[in-house]
Amino acid sequence: YAMPIAVERYSNGYEVMMNDNSVIELDKKGEWVNVTCMEGIPESVIPMPIRVYIKRRFEKQVVTRISRSKDGYQLEMTTGVTLSFNKKNQLIKVD
Repeated sequence: YAMPIAVERYSNGYEVMMNDNSVIELDKKGEWVNVTCMEGIPESVIPMPIRVYIKRRFEKQVVTRISRSKDGYQLEMTTGVTLSFNKKNQLIKVD
């Protein structure tokens, strides 16, 4: 399991660096905003409907970054493809 090795406090939240080189950014309430892990984001972080979509359309790729906002989610894949989902977990853009 990944363990925290450093925590930085900012005016708008925290950044936690883990021993596996992943980084978790948290807001003031302690809710995650961004998670970056080159080995792959844990499935438990990705909402189920988005997980299902990725397994069907991008089965051989790994999600290396996920961001959450009031508008939805943005995910980056190992190939550099970026997927944007609205707050209803519906795909709205592929870059």
